[in-house]
Amino acid sequence: MPLKSGAAYHMGRLIGELFEKMAPQAAQAPALLAAKSPLAAPPAQPIGVGEMAGQVPAEVMVRIRANQKKEWPNDPEMRLEVVEDEARAYLKLESFLAPGVPVEVLTKIFRAAQESNPESYVLQLESVEDEVRDYLKLQSFQEPGVSPEVLEGILQAAQDWNPESFVLQLESVQEEVRDYLKLQSFQPADVPSVVLKAIVQAAQEWNPESYVLQLESVVDEVRDYLKLQCLQARGVPTDVLKAILQVARELNPESYVLQLESVEDDVRDYLVQGPGSVSGGR
Repeated sequence: MPLKSGAAYHMGRLIGELFEKMAPQAAQAPALLAAKSPLAAPPAQPIGVGEMAGQVPAEVMVRIRANQKKEWPNDPEMRLEVVEDEARAYLKLESFLAPGVPVEVLTKIFRAAQESNPESYVLQLESVEDEVRDYLKLQSFQEPGVSPEVLEGILQAAQDWNPESFVLQLESVQEEVRDYLKLQSFQPADVPSVVLKAIVQAAQEWNPESYVLQLESVVDEVRDYLKLQCLQARGVPTDVLKAILQVARELNPESYVLQLESVEDDVRDYLVQGPGSVSGGR
Protein backbone atom coordinates (compact mmCIF):
# COMPACT_ATOMS: atom_id res chain seq x y z
CA MET A 1 0.00 0.00 0.00
CA PRO A 2 1.65 3.28 -1.04
CA LEU A 3 2.48 5.78 1.68
CA LYS A 4 0.70 9.03 1.76
CA SER A 5 2.79 12.07 0.98
CA GLY A 6 3.09 13.13 4.68
CA ALA A 7 4.31 9.71 5.80
CA ALA A 8 6.79 9.51 2.92
CA TYR A 9 8.18 12.89 3.86
CA HIS A 10 8.76 11.87 7.49
CA MET A 11 10.34 8.54 6.49
CA GLY A 12 12.80 10.37 4.17
CA ARG A 13 13.85 12.70 7.01
CA LEU A 14 14.52 9.79 9.38
CA ILE A 15 16.68 7.98 6.80
CA GLY A 16 18.65 11.17 6.04
CA GLU A 17 19.34 11.83 9.73
CA LEU A 18 20.48 8.23 10.19
CA PHE A 19 23.02 8.55 7.34
CA GLU A 20 24.32 11.84 8.76
CA LYS A 21 24.96 10.18 12.14
CA MET A 22 26.77 7.20 10.54
CA ALA A 23 28.99 9.20 8.17
CA PRO A 24 31.73 10.22 10.69
CA GLN A 25 32.01 6.64 11.97
CA ALA A 26 32.28 5.31 8.43
CA ALA A 27 35.07 7.78 7.68
CA GLN A 28 37.05 6.63 10.76
CA ALA A 29 36.57 2.92 10.16
CA PRO A 30 39.70 2.27 7.98
CA ALA A 31 41.98 3.94 10.52
CA LEU A 32 40.41 2.06 13.42
CA LEU A 33 40.76 -1.24 11.59
CA ALA A 34 44.39 -0.54 10.73
CA ALA A 35 45.21 0.28 14.36
CA LYS A 36 43.65 -2.98 15.56
CA SER A 37 45.22 -5.13 12.81
CA PRO A 38 48.08 -7.42 13.94
CA LEU A 39 49.90 -6.54 10.69
CA ALA A 40 49.96 -2.83 11.41
CA ALA A 41 53.50 -1.40 11.94
CA PRO A 42 54.20 -0.29 15.54
CA PRO A 43 55.02 3.36 16.04
CA ALA A 44 58.74 4.18 15.65
CA GLN A 45 60.70 4.12 18.89
CA PRO A 46 63.87 6.18 19.44
CA ILE A 47 67.04 4.07 19.50
CA GLY A 48 70.77 4.70 19.70
CA VAL A 49 72.00 7.33 22.12
CA GLY A 50 68.65 7.68 23.83
CA GLU A 51 68.47 3.95 24.45
CA MET A 52 72.03 3.73 25.77
CA ALA A 53 71.96 6.92 27.82
CA GLY A 54 70.25 5.11 30.67
CA GLN A 55 73.06 2.52 30.81
CA VAL A 56 76.06 4.83 30.39
CA PRO A 57 76.85 7.06 33.40
CA ALA A 58 75.82 10.67 32.86
CA GLU A 59 79.34 12.03 33.30
CA VAL A 60 80.62 9.61 30.67
CA MET A 61 77.94 10.68 28.19
CA VAL A 62 78.76 14.33 28.86
CA ARG A 63 82.44 13.65 28.16
CA ILE A 64 81.66 11.68 24.99
CA ARG A 65 79.38 14.40 23.63
CA ALA A 66 81.90 17.13 24.47
CA ASN A 67 84.72 15.28 22.71
CA GLN A 68 82.68 14.66 19.58
CA LYS A 69 81.33 18.23 19.49
CA LYS A 70 84.94 19.37 19.44
CA GLU A 71 85.84 16.74 16.82
CA TRP A 72 82.82 17.35 14.52
CA PRO A 73 81.66 20.92 15.22
CA ASN A 74 79.84 21.37 11.88
CA ASP A 75 78.50 17.87 11.26
CA PRO A 76 75.69 16.97 13.70
CA GLU A 77 74.82 13.73 11.87
CA MET A 78 78.38 12.46 12.07
CA ARG A 79 78.60 13.61 15.66
CA LEU A 80 75.49 11.62 16.58
CA GLU A 81 76.84 8.50 14.85
CA VAL A 82 80.19 8.71 16.61
CA VAL A 83 78.55 9.36 19.99
CA GLU A 84 76.53 6.16 19.51
CA ASP A 85 79.70 4.23 18.62
CA GLU A 86 81.54 5.59 21.67
CA ALA A 87 78.66 4.79 24.04
CA ARG A 88 78.37 1.28 22.62
CA ALA A 89 82.13 0.72 22.98
CA TYR A 90 82.01 1.95 26.60
CA LEU A 91 79.32 -0.60 27.44
CA LYS A 92 81.31 -3.40 25.78
CA LEU A 93 84.40 -2.45 27.79
CA GLU A 94 82.37 -2.48 31.02
CA SER A 95 81.20 -6.05 30.37
CA PHE A 96 84.37 -7.33 28.67
CA LEU A 97 85.30 -10.93 29.45
CA ALA A 98 88.54 -12.67 28.45
CA PRO A 99 88.62 -16.37 29.40
CA GLY A 100 92.17 -17.62 29.76
CA VAL A 101 93.65 -14.20 30.53
CA PRO A 102 94.78 -13.63 34.14
CA VAL A 103 93.20 -10.67 35.91
CA GLU A 104 96.54 -8.88 36.33
CA VAL A 105 97.26 -9.23 32.60
CA LEU A 106 93.82 -7.96 31.63
CA THR A 107 94.18 -5.04 34.04
CA LYS A 108 97.50 -4.16 32.42
CA ILE A 109 95.92 -4.32 28.96
CA PHE A 110 93.05 -2.05 29.99
CA ARG A 111 95.40 0.47 31.60
CA ALA A 112 97.60 0.64 28.50
CA ALA A 113 94.54 1.11 26.25
CA GLN A 114 93.25 3.95 28.43
CA GLU A 115 96.64 5.67 28.48
CA SER A 116 97.06 5.34 24.71
CA ASN A 117 93.52 6.47 23.80
CA PRO A 118 92.15 8.54 26.70
CA GLU A 119 89.41 10.25 24.65
CA SER A 120 88.06 7.32 22.63
CA TYR A 121 86.31 4.23 23.96
CA VAL A 122 86.17 2.86 20.41
CA LEU A 123 89.96 2.89 20.14
CA GLN A 124 90.30 1.53 23.66
CA LEU A 125 88.05 -1.39 22.78
CA GLU A 126 89.99 -2.13 19.59
CA SER A 127 93.27 -2.07 21.53
CA VAL A 128 91.95 -4.35 24.29
CA GLU A 129 90.54 -6.86 21.78
CA ASP A 130 93.79 -6.92 19.78
CA GLU A 131 96.00 -7.29 22.86
CA VAL A 132 93.87 -10.09 24.35
CA ARG A 133 93.82 -11.93 21.01
CA ASP A 134 97.62 -11.80 20.63
CA TYR A 135 98.27 -12.62 24.30
CA LEU A 136 96.35 -15.86 23.83
CA LYS A 137 98.22 -16.61 20.58
CA LEU A 138 101.55 -16.14 22.35
CA GLN A 139 100.58 -18.61 25.09
CA SER A 140 100.14 -21.41 22.55
CA PHE A 141 102.71 -20.33 19.95
CA GLN A 142 104.57 -23.19 18.27
CA GLU A 143 106.50 -23.47 15.04
CA PRO A 144 107.72 -26.68 13.35
CA GLY A 145 111.46 -26.56 12.81
CA VAL A 146 112.13 -24.34 15.82
CA SER A 147 113.38 -26.07 18.95
CA PRO A 148 111.79 -25.25 22.33
CA GLU A 149 115.06 -23.69 23.50
CA VAL A 150 115.30 -21.36 20.50
CA LEU A 151 111.62 -20.45 20.73
CA GLU A 152 111.94 -19.71 24.43
CA GLY A 153 114.79 -17.30 23.69
CA ILE A 154 112.75 -15.59 20.96
CA LEU A 155 109.72 -15.19 23.24
CA GLN A 156 111.85 -13.80 26.06
CA ALA A 157 113.56 -11.30 23.76
CA ALA A 158 110.16 -10.14 22.44
CA GLN A 159 108.95 -9.57 26.01
CA ASP A 160 112.09 -7.59 26.83
CA TRP A 161 111.76 -5.41 23.73
CA ASN A 162 108.00 -4.79 23.96
CA PRO A 163 106.91 -5.26 27.60
CA GLU A 164 103.74 -3.15 27.21
CA SER A 165 102.25 -4.71 24.07
CA PHE A 166 101.37 -8.31 23.23
CA VAL A 167 100.58 -7.21 19.66
CA LEU A 168 104.16 -6.01 19.18
CA GLN A 169 105.50 -9.09 20.96
CA LEU A 170 103.67 -11.40 18.56
CA GLU A 171 104.86 -9.42 15.53
CA SER A 172 108.44 -9.67 16.81
CA VAL A 173 108.15 -13.41 17.49
CA GLN A 174 106.74 -14.09 14.02
CA GLU A 175 109.51 -12.09 12.34
CA GLU A 176 112.25 -13.73 14.41
CA VAL A 177 110.92 -17.23 13.73
CA ARG A 178 110.63 -16.48 10.01
CA ASP A 179 114.24 -15.29 9.75
CA TYR A 180 115.56 -18.07 12.00
CA LEU A 181 114.13 -20.61 9.54
CA LYS A 182 115.61 -18.70 6.59
CA LEU A 183 119.03 -18.79 8.21
CA GLN A 184 118.82 -22.57 8.66
CA SER A 185 118.32 -23.08 4.93
CA PHE A 186 120.46 -20.21 3.62
CA GLN A 187 122.75 -21.57 0.89
CA PRO A 188 123.95 -18.89 -1.54
CA ALA A 189 125.61 -20.02 -4.72
CA ASP A 190 129.34 -19.41 -5.26
CA VAL A 191 130.08 -18.92 -1.55
CA PRO A 192 132.34 -21.63 -0.06
CA SER A 193 130.88 -23.32 3.00
CA VAL A 194 133.82 -22.26 5.14
CA VAL A 195 133.24 -18.60 4.20
CA LEU A 196 129.49 -18.85 4.84
CA LYS A 197 130.10 -20.52 8.20
CA ALA A 198 132.38 -17.67 9.25
CA ILE A 199 129.85 -15.07 8.10
CA VAL A 200 127.02 -16.74 10.04
CA GLN A 201 129.16 -17.10 13.15
CA ALA A 202 130.15 -13.42 13.05
CA ALA A 203 126.49 -12.41 12.64
CA GLN A 204 125.54 -14.49 15.67
CA GLU A 205 128.25 -12.80 17.74
CA TRP A 206 127.21 -9.31 16.65
CA ASN A 207 123.46 -9.87 17.14
CA PRO A 208 122.99 -12.75 19.61
CA GLU A 209 119.35 -11.93 20.46
CA SER A 210 117.93 -11.22 17.01
CA TYR A 211 117.65 -13.57 14.05
CA VAL A 212 116.23 -10.69 12.00
CA LEU A 213 119.45 -8.72 12.45
CA GLN A 214 121.55 -11.85 11.94
CA LEU A 215 119.87 -12.53 8.60
CA GLU A 216 120.31 -8.93 7.48
CA SER A 217 124.00 -9.12 8.38
CA VAL A 218 124.50 -12.45 6.60
CA VAL A 219 122.78 -11.25 3.43
CA ASP A 220 124.86 -8.05 3.36
CA GLU A 221 128.12 -9.92 4.00
CA VAL A 222 127.43 -12.52 1.30
CA ARG A 223 126.50 -9.80 -1.21
CA ASP A 224 129.74 -7.87 -0.60
CA TYR A 225 131.86 -11.04 -0.53
CA LEU A 226 130.64 -11.83 -4.06
CA LYS A 227 131.30 -8.26 -5.17
CA LEU A 228 134.87 -8.45 -3.90
CA GLN A 229 135.51 -11.68 -5.84
CA CYS A 230 134.83 -10.01 -9.16
CA LEU A 231 135.90 -6.46 -8.36
CA GLN A 232 137.48 -4.50 -11.17
CA ALA A 233 138.61 -0.89 -11.12
CA ARG A 234 139.25 0.78 -14.45
CA GLY A 235 142.35 2.91 -14.30
CA VAL A 236 143.84 1.04 -11.32
CA PRO A 237 146.77 -1.26 -12.10
CA THR A 238 146.23 -4.90 -11.14
CA ASP A 239 149.07 -4.94 -8.62
CA VAL A 240 147.71 -1.79 -6.94
CA LEU A 241 144.20 -3.28 -6.72
CA LYS A 242 145.60 -6.47 -5.21
CA ALA A 243 147.44 -4.46 -2.60
CA ILE A 244 144.28 -2.48 -1.81
CA LEU A 245 142.32 -5.72 -1.37
CA GLN A 246 145.01 -7.20 0.87
CA VAL A 247 145.06 -4.16 3.15
CA ALA A 248 141.23 -4.19 3.37
CA ARG A 249 141.29 -7.85 4.42
CA GLU A 250 143.90 -7.17 7.08
CA LEU A 251 142.02 -4.16 8.45
CA ASN A 252 138.58 -5.86 8.51
CA PRO A 253 139.11 -9.64 8.59
CA GLU A 254 135.59 -10.44 9.85
CA SER A 255 133.50 -8.20 7.60
CA TYR A 256 133.25 -8.20 3.82
CA VAL A 257 130.98 -5.15 4.05
CA LEU A 258 133.76 -3.13 5.70
CA GLN A 259 136.34 -4.59 3.32
CA LEU A 260 134.36 -3.44 0.30
CA GLU A 261 133.88 0.03 1.77
CA SER A 262 137.62 0.27 2.39
CA VAL A 263 138.48 -0.90 -1.14
CA GLU A 264 136.02 1.52 -2.76
CA ASP A 265 137.44 4.43 -0.71
CA ASP A 266 141.03 3.55 -1.61
CA VAL A 267 140.23 3.08 -5.30
CA ARG A 268 138.48 6.44 -5.42
CA ASP A 269 141.38 8.17 -3.68
CA TYR A 270 143.89 6.52 -6.02
CA LEU A 271 142.03 7.72 -9.09
CA VAL A 272 141.66 11.27 -7.75
CA GLN A 273 144.94 11.87 -5.98
CA GLY A 274 147.41 9.34 -7.34
CA PRO A 275 149.35 6.35 -5.96
CA GLY A 276 150.55 7.99 -2.76
CA SER A 277 146.97 8.71 -1.58
CA VAL A 278 145.99 5.15 -0.59
CA SER A 279 147.37 2.60 1.78
CA GLY A 280 147.46 -0.04 -0.95
CA GLY A 281 149.51 2.15 -3.23
CA ARG A 282 152.24 3.02 -0.75
